[in-house]
Amino acid sequence: MIKAKKSLSLSDSISLIVSSIVGAGIFESAPLVAKSCNSIEGVLILWFLGGILSLFGALVYAELLSRFPQDGGDYNFLTSAFGEKVGFLFSWSQITIIQPGSIAAMCFLFANYFTEFLESLSVNHNLTKTALATITLLFLLIINIFSFNSSKLFQNILTFLSILGLLIIISVVFFLPNQSFIEHTRVSNANSPISLSMILILFAYGGWNQIAFVAAEIKDATKNLAKSLIAGIFVVTLLYCLTNFSFLYSLGIQKVRDSNSVATDTLSLILPVASKPLISLIICITCLGSIQAIFFSGARISFTLGKDFSFFKILSTWNNDREGPIYSYFFQTLASLLVLLMTGSFANSIVYTSTIVWILFFLSGLSLFVFRKRDTSVHTFLLRPYPFIPLVFCLSCLYLIYSSFTYDMKGSLISLVIVSFGFLPYYCSRRSLFT
Repeated sequence: MIKAKKSLSLSDSISLIVSSIVGAGIFESAPLVAKSCNSIEGVLILWFLGGILSLFGALVYAELLSRFPQDGGDYNFLTSAFGEKVGFLFSWSQITIIQPGSIAAMCFLFANYFTEFLESLSVNHNLTKTALATITLLFLLIINIFSFNSSKLFQNILTFLSILGLLIIISVVFFLPNQSFIEHTRVSNANSPISLSMILILFAYGGWNQIAFVAAEIKDATKNLAKSLIAGIFVVTLLYCLTNFSFLYSLGIQKVRDSNSVATDTLSLILPVASKPLISLIICITCLGSIQAIFFSGARISFTLGKDFSFFKILSTWNNDREGPIYSYFFQTLASLLVLLMTGSFANSIVYTSTIVWILFFLSGLSLFVFRKRDTSVHTFLLRPYPFIPLVFCLSCLYLIYSSFTYDMKGSLISLVIVSFGFLPYYCSRRSLFT
């Protein structure tokens, strides 16, 4: 069997992490998060806390990946810690719920903002948002199956443009006339629960774990995995806090709360005519970057699954010329298309994934305690302080599992039923991972 080449440099890995995280989530979440606080300081503290919790998760994964520096990520952790069935169900949930749901959600966001971009330029079209989302998905399939270098270059370009877009928004504060900033730092009440804000913030920070799925393709992985995770989270936390400061400084907390398009409202202060098309384009680019990162890394999960279970064997086919799991790309596209057509919207796509995401994060965090007890040898990256960081991460996951069930009990139960159906293909192709 042809194996993946170590083709991803440290900068490529950081680019993948940043692109996986930075998306439209920050623009959609900022007004709702502001409603849970009565001061600008409170809003910024929540976004900074989201970065810290994400960093804790990234540090947990850094040690786990130093123990398992190969493609598959959580699949390898969970299989080794809890057994073959748990590892299989993780991969099953990833290829049927999490990856397709995340891709579908970002495709819908791209379609929404691309429609706004065309409308701002007075361009008429007859395509529905579902049709635009489908076209976006097929476009990325073509990019990824063309060649590894083309998909990697495309990813790096999108990352650069996404960061540039956020920097444009951040720079607004330097071009504004004197603002009565102090008058707008506080409001009388908070009318949204902080628990909801943390769900939205951690969704906006989501995606950093995608690097785990391409570990075998990273040069000097045992060192660069930890570096890329820490650097990627640091960059995104800085960008998110500065972007929110730009919103709050420019508009004041009340206007941020009331805004339907906070980025457009901010940029319109210095570019009143060009703000809508420019912001729509920036968000389209960030969405495209997120989809590409998830698409690229997610196919490696089904590739790893195919290597270990005969039912999915075709997914383990690696195309040496294109340096990628071609059939896994096609499978992921089909699964994402089904979710896209089934859910019909961004919000429904997110609800489809949230409960399972946090259950799997919790189990991955828990696996570190298993490995520390089982294996006391020193690895390339050893998390400190232990057990404080993994404990906080696991407790955060439990809180978000509870919140997801509280928010949408029906959707959570449906996703759990879909995961349970994974036992059928498991018993159809039962094959030990260790033979």
